Amino acid sequence: MWIVIRQDTGEIVSGPVADEPTAGDNEEVVRAALGFPDRLTWSPDLRGFVDVERPRYTFNAWVDLFPLEEQVAIVTATMADPMAKLIYDRAQSASGSIDPADPRTLEGLGYLVGKGWVSQATYDRIAAL
Repeated sequence: MWIVIRQDTGEIVSGPVADEPTAGDNEEVVRAALGFPDRLTWSPDLRGFVDVERPRYTFNAWVDLFPLEEQVAIVTATMADPMAKLIYDRAQSASGSIDPADPRTLEGLGYLVGKGWVSQATYDRIAAL
């Protein structure tokens, strides 16, 4: 994987891409480090890759991110909706490592929003963590 950065600022211009691109004026091609962009991010100031610091939550801390009304709605939904039950159970089993930026987490939250059990505002707040 490759990225293209601006030589003067270090900002990413494009990428990551699989095939090595051609640099334009004031650009530099850099091989993306293993783990980019999921576990590493590009630092323009350092002109290198750095660890992504993402919050991880225990199950109780995760549940506390939802207003009480939404907590009750989710628990109630687990009694009748198999998908809600699966989302809830997976969150419990991942306790200590629930990552709000994980696509599976966001997909589950999106499902709960679509059913009306979680508000879009809660989804947006959690997705921004």
